[in-house]
Amino acid sequence: MKLRVVLGGTFDPVHYGHLRIADRLRVSLGLSELALLPTAIPPHKPADSMTPVEHRVAMLRLSLKEFPALTLCELELTDTIAYTVNTLRTLREGPPVVDPVFVVGMDSVAELETWHDYRELLEEFDLIAIARPDHDRSSLRDCDPFVIERMRPAIDPAEARRLIEHEQLGRGGRIFPLRLPTEAVSSREIRRRTAEGEPLDDLVPKGVALYIQRHDLYLKRSRTLKTQTHDAVLLCVEAARDRKAEDIVALDLRGLSDVTDTFVICHGTSGRQVAAIVENIEGRLSSEAGRKPTHIEGLRQAEWVLLDYIDFVVHVFVEEKRGFYRLERLWGDAPAVPLPAVVDGAVESG
Repeated sequence: MKLRVVLGGTFDPVHYGHLRIADRLRVSLGLSELALLPTAIPPHKPADSMTPVEHRVAMLRLSLKEFPALTLCELELTDTIAYTVNTLRTLREGPPVVDPVFVVGMDSVAELETWHDYRELLEEFDLIAIARPDHDRSSLRDCDPFVIERMRPAIDPAEARRLIEHEQLGRGGRIFPLRLPTEAVSSREIRRRTAEGEPLDDLVPKGVALYIQRHDLYLKRSRTLKTQTHDAVLLCVEAARDRKAEDIVALDLRGLSDVTDTFVICHGTSGRQVAAIVENIEGRLSSEAGRKPTHIEGLRQAEWVLLDYIDFVVHVFVEEKRGFYRLERLWGDAPAVPLPAVVDGAVESG
């Protein structure tokens, strides 16, 4: 059966780090092609926090002109959340019928247990984990033993090619760490450079750099939040505190996201409390600031409710879901918006 190797991601934006590691892997495995799998709506990151998918895919298409042996897999370009295990099953069933192998970074292996149906994923499919030369697996010590049991000793490209020649890759149930030269390029660095007006030519193909410039992606904005936005965010925080919301943070996403300026994140201890927090935020912003959300998601389950106010987005979780999705970690480069302190139950300004 034919082997098909796919590298997934949001590609926001695609860069030489993605492209060169994918092409090196293709060459190392002796493959004629390797597929890049962009996802429109990833499970662990809200779609409204990313560059619109049509831009991300357009940049991918431009980059493949420089890497013609890489191809675009469009299975996850849908209007619903795509789960890796379902995508790989679709690939396996064809047409054409293939043995799919999914490529991840070793850092992602440590988070596999947060993936949808991760046990089925690991039972049915093989994964290649790209490992840094200095990686010592220390990040895996707290992983589900189910994941650890499927780790194989690290292999080099020659060993990987022998597995393919003997039809040993693609049978499922294993994670193969593979060491390849990687480059210190990140999408966040590209967004930072764009925001600062710095050149991108050494980080992305020329066509991608021109596309980013032509479509005004990742532009720098004023260092200070607009007064109207700042006041509305503070009112949102005050409304959440009224209903005893816990661990309230606000993140400044300007220069990191084209979709909104600010995230407000908090949680309650139950779905009932989450619903009360959301109701109070919506009511106070409407009555005191004349602001109504363009849409609300998740209110029926009340486990993760999103209120979109265009220039800021509010995320209200139950505690367990907040720990699972870890938005603050996903947006680790975003600075915190200063919020009034609470001292002995009262808000202290300044």
